[in-house]
Amino acid sequence: MENIDARVLILDDNHRVLFVLEKEKLVTLPNGANFTKPSKWGMPGGRGEAEDGDEIDAVIREVKEEVGLSVYIDEQSRVGRQEKGYSKVVFIGELAAGTIKINPEEILDCKWFPIRVLYDNGFNMYSSHRQMAQELLRKLGK
Repeated sequence: MENIDARVLILDDNHRVLFVLEKEKLVTLPNGANFTKPSKWGMPGGRGEAEDGDEIDAVIREVKEEVGLSVYIDEQSRVGRQEKGYSKVVFIGELAAGTIKINPEEILDCKWFPIRVLYDNGFNMYSSHRQMAQELLRKLGK
């Protein structure tokens, strides 16, 4: 499971999406290469860990760790791609329970945004998150 990056596009009834502002950090890829990941907005989630049974376990765990929320994941609504020696997958999800409680070791901020920010290239968001979220919404006809 360590070679997976699982994210969730959490939508609410008001056509908003939940994003986290990730901290700048050094990332080591499965091939051993390192790079500094800049601080930008993105979908909650992250890298799988050995104890995760699958991508869904990974994204549920990561959202709970980052922002203290429980989410429902739509297993059928997903997009994926291969990047730099690991797999990226994005699911559609919705809030199940909890209130936002930011883990400062994981992220800097967490906020709801209008869905239109996904189409605003001036919004400080990871391009791969933007592209995969747009692809997922197109797939769902939203």
